[in-house]
Amino acid sequence: MPDLTISIGGRDFEVSCQAGEEHFLRTAAGMLDNEASALLSQIGRLPEARMLLMVGLMMADKAAGMEDQLRDLQGRLDEVAAQMSDAQRVIDAARADAQARADAAQAEAEARIAAAEAAVEDRIAAAQAEAQDRIAALEAEMESRTTATDAGIAAAEAEAQAQIAAMEADARARIAAVEADAQERVAAAEAEAQARIADAESRIAPPQAEPGAEAVRAEAERIIAEAQAQAEQIRAEAGTSAIPEDLFQMLENLAARAEELADQAEGAD
Repeated sequence: MPDLTISIGGRDFEVSCQAGEEHFLRTAAGMLDNEASALLSQIGRLPEARMLLMVGLMMADKAAGMEDQLRDLQGRLDEVAAQMSDAQRVIDAARADAQARADAAQAEAEARIAAAEAAVEDRIAAAQAEAQDRIAALEAEMESRTTATDAGIAAAEAEAQAQIAAMEADARARIAAVEADAQERVAAAEAEAQARIADAESRIAPPQAEPGAEAVRAEAERIIAEAQAQAEQIRAEAGTSAIPEDLFQMLENLAARAEELADQAEGAD
């Protein structure tokens, strides 16, 4: 254990301490020496025991004052701690209230978002339903118009068929009238040609007929020309398809007969 020499009030003392406590011992000795120096400066020189007693009392008084200060400080610390505890409680309450308000605000926001999403979905569903209704209405209208158009087309086709039938009937009636007129003209031409041929035959029958072969031939050619002219006129007026082929054949036979009579008359000369 180390031994130290300390000085208190101008007097030296030999003391021992634990190893490592030399610094604390010197500090304590310094405090005692300060008190002793102050005491000696006021009172003067004192016996060693009385000096140490007075220094101890002064140190005890200071220690008691310091304890009072410590107790006061402790009280203040307790008050501060209480205030801090109250403040902490207020902070905790504020935090709890803020958290509750935040939770409520979040819940309200989520509820509003859910309501907005539901409203949007409802609007989308309504828009889709309206679009479907409009599409159905348009399809119905188109179908109705298509039906009406089909009916109109059918009516137009029926009317066109009726007009075509009427035109065909009118054309047939006109063709029949032209055929009848052509047959009458051919019959008249045939009768006239027969009469003229008969007249020509009567002229060329006697060998001494006065008109002579030239006159008969000229008459025959005239008959042939008139028959051909009437045939061409009938063909031009009625159309080839409107006159039976046998009528033209008859006219050609008459012309051939007239030419034959003319040849006979020329032989007779």
